[in-house]
Amino acid sequence: MIDTGYGVRRCPQRASSRAALPAVAGRAGRTGARQGRTTLSPADDATAADDALRAVLRADLVVAMKARRPDAVTALRTAIAAIDNAAAVDPTVETPGAAGDHVAGARTGVGSTEAARRRLGSDELHAILRDQITERLSEADRYDSLGRVEDAQRLRREADVLSAYLS
Repeated sequence: MIDTGYGVRRCPQRASSRAALPAVAGRAGRTGARQGRTTLSPADDATAADDALRAVLRADLVVAMKARRPDAVTALRTAIAAIDNAAAVDPTVETPGAAGDHVAGARTGVGSTEAARRRLGSDELHAILRDQITERLSEADRYDSLGRVEDAQRLRREADVLSAYLS
């Protein structure tokens, strides 16, 4: 209830944005309009894993930014960037294009300049995260040997943040 000064009126309770959203991993299947069944192919499963982990990392990045946790923000930003870089298309591979009016192989229309990104499976995503963790831990050891204990501790905290996504 809200007291507006003109009397008390009722307003619906708002759920938190995180609680209002369904689980990301639960939305992976495609539902038939008539049958109501969920079917998953191996390609859909890889796509679901890719999309689910990216969504969780991005959502947790927003939470870490709002909570002002710089170690978590740094770790999540670099992990998201590493995943995006791994999904990028190799620029040396030529893609076949439809013949344009003026230039051979040119494309026209909306989205003609966009390249399809690779879909990464859950094994590839976990390998990327493991590489990020390994890199941070090896650099932390190197920083310890150089006497930079605070920087080594920061890198270990970042590795701890990322290791939570491997389970």
